[in-house]
Amino acid sequence: MAATGDGSALAVGREGGAIEVWDAEAHRWNCCLVIPGRDEASLSSLVWVRDSSDGSWRLFSSGLDGNLCEWDLVNRQPSHTMDSYGGAIWALAVAPEAPDDEGGESHLALACDSGSVQIFCVESGSGGAYLKRTCTGGSGRALCVCWHPEGHSIVAGHSGGTVHVWDWKTGRETLCLRCGPGPRGTKLAVWSVLALPGHTLVTGDSSGRVVFWDGRFGTQVKSFKIHEADVMAMAGSADGRSVFASGADVQIALFRQMDQRQGGWTFIESRRPHSHDVRSLITTGGGDTKFEERLVSGSQDARVLQIAVTRFNKANPTALTVAPEAPIICTAAQGKGDDQVNLMLTASGRQLDLWRLARPVRLGKRWRCSEGDAVDVAAVPAHLARIDAAGPWHIACAALAPDGRLLAISDCKRTRVMQIDGDCGWDQGMGEGGSKVVVKRCRVEGKLPSADRVVFVPGSDLVAIATRTGSVLLVDLDEGAVVGTMALQEAPRPKISMPLASRTIPRGVQAFKASPNGRWIAAAIGLRVQLFNLDSRKHHGVLPPLSDSVPIAALCFSNCSKHCIVANARNRVGIYDVCTLTPSSWMLSHGGALPKWLLNMPGQAMDLSCHPGREARDVVLHTPKAFCHIDFSRPPAIPDGPPPRAPGPAAPAGSRAGENCRVITLANPCLHWSFLSPDSAVLVEVPWADVARGFLPPVYRHRYGA
Repeated sequence: MAATGDGSALAVGREGGAIEVWDAEAHRWNCCLVIPGRDEASLSSLVWVRDSSDGSWRLFSSGLDGNLCEWDLVNRQPSHTMDSYGGAIWALAVAPEAPDDEGGESHLALACDSGSVQIFCVESGSGGAYLKRTCTGGSGRALCVCWHPEGHSIVAGHSGGTVHVWDWKTGRETLCLRCGPGPRGTKLAVWSVLALPGHTLVTGDSSGRVVFWDGRFGTQVKSFKIHEADVMAMAGSADGRSVFASGADVQIALFRQMDQRQGGWTFIESRRPHSHDVRSLITTGGGDTKFEERLVSGSQDARVLQIAVTRFNKANPTALTVAPEAPIICTAAQGKGDDQVNLMLTASGRQLDLWRLARPVRLGKRWRCSEGDAVDVAAVPAHLARIDAAGPWHIACAALAPDGRLLAISDCKRTRVMQIDGDCGWDQGMGEGGSKVVVKRCRVEGKLPSADRVVFVPGSDLVAIATRTGSVLLVDLDEGAVVGTMALQEAPRPKISMPLASRTIPRGVQAFKASPNGRWIAAAIGLRVQLFNLDSRKHHGVLPPLSDSVPIAALCFSNCSKHCIVANARNRVGIYDVCTLTPSSWMLSHGGALPKWLLNMPGQAMDLSCHPGREARDVVLHTPKAFCHIDFSRPPAIPDGPPPRAPGPAAPAGSRAGENCRVITLANPCLHWSFLSPDSAVLVEVPWADVARGFLPPVYRHRYGA
């Protein structure tokens, strides 16, 4: 993980090579950019580098394949790849910005498998980096590296149990610390190092010790044996008075300097918010930034947790998302009534799976049930086809045509459209090994570019592609060619000398939908929703923003295609007239008085689904933790006071049956929610325990009572 210097953006690297960029400026953390992973990825570290020529932030990553990569955040792929000249890169660190540095250069330190620390120079206004200096003398592999806060020296920990300090400008070693033998005479591996303001160095090693050192003389100041296994990560507060350490035993320990004496460090408390090894700890914000200082931890349990540094021992950390790396899910329907066949497409990694959903038993109008009762099925789900995408890159987006006859997939290189041949009906008796579905590629002139989002236009042979270069392509599959190009309008940039990093990072298309009548397309980028008219194939206009400056997270059209409904990352909802680009009467009357339980609904809006009834104006908004039914033909339910007392436990506000804007929380992470027909919908959720079974077991497992 890596945070920008102003604390407004956070980059998270996943085991599969995917990189997520999170915006901390919003009320809730918002994932504004995802770079898909690839097979055989080996990410080890991430850093942000500020380009002084234009104030933008550049993202670099290192890997165990020995390469240093700079990422093109617009096209979501590497722009420059450099060899480390030292083998596998175990860690990467960027030099602190010097206020009087006008040379336009930044420097990266690479901890390499050869034992050396390679210094790479990043020039402003020029892509990539070049090797400037090599610091040698380490024993064994260089496993970790950091810069002194004043930027004059580099500290690296090695697999031989030593810590070396170099003057990076001359490459001369100024100090060597020996952490001593491990248990029973074994060698220690120094997994993490930290340099604090002043002269204090901190090390975490494979014996579980956290040691504070005097960086002037190389003497040990204090040692703590809090951890039962390797200390893999450490982070310090902006003032240098607090240090956090964690690792294979999953506990995060807090150490604090209680007085100004160099030896005045005390263990305060430890917590176990993760279930697997903690591999990354960073602090973001604080100091001179406008953001509260927060501790962010990343673990092998796939969760990224954050908590305010000042509340570490007073509150529980919260996850950026409860559904990390959720698969792409699309649904479609073939036929109507009793003959309707519901299909679902799922995409994860390089694989796509096509499913036929279960068919519920038709129980008739007189049948009654209680809320939450299970519905019997007449036919179980069936797996129809599996597609392995070509190339090493993982799928970035996918779409399924409304009639289930076409699908589209895109990675960082290209977009492909495929045709689904065969009968998916109930009379085929399909199941494992019995599928008669064949998927073949549709031929299109030229190579279709990679996409942020893809959508099929209902009632036509058109597929719309939102490219990463700011345009919408219309592809006619009947002609096999691109028949139209419409430009996405750029949002106005703030005219300030030092904008926040989160405002300079290019955002992709967060939501992309076509209207049911096939006339309109809506694209959400940042705070703006842009509409396109497919009859004229021109940009129609931009919807007015919602009342709070929070990025749009989801959108949909009403079934009559007259209205566009949007929701932002704070779960605020609005409904607009498509033709006039103005707020609807419902929004003018009630948009500023939405129920608190809707705005405080757990999680962040993932998608909106409109009821397919002819004149219906009700939608379902879902987050990874809950879903909410909103009827735009009725005012929202806003109680004037507390509900009256009733026998038994009282239902919380916003959860009573019949209320408008009713919120229902879920016990398991919700991956998808959508209407299938006027009387049916599909909810896809997965118990977190089932997800955790797929993780590698933790290196160390605490045995309670032992």
